[in-house]
Amino acid sequence: MSGNYKNRNRITKLIIEGHSNAVIASKLNVMESLVKYHVTKILKANNVSSRAQLIAKNSESYNLKLMRDKISNLTKELELCRLELNNAKAKLYSVSLPMGIK
Repeated sequence: MSGNYKNRNRITKLIIEGHSNAVIASKLNVMESLVKYHVTKILKANNVSSRAQLIAKNSESYNLKLMRDKISNLTKELELCRLELNNAKAKLYSVSLPMGIK
């Protein structure tokens, strides 16, 4: 993974958290002019013209990811419940029943 890609991901995260270029530069221990350069590239790459639009766009993406993750977890839980139910049915049917009861 290239350094620019890593820097842009970090800067994008910090922008979304609401930090200014100066604060981002301080946190990443780089010059503010480098942050400004990356911010311009990040906005262009995301087809937005402001930090606010970037935040809104990433919030939507983040919410969609959360929803997908929740659906995935619920699907896994449902499958576990099905397995438990099938196991319980198997145990129930394996119990010896008195003659004449089915």
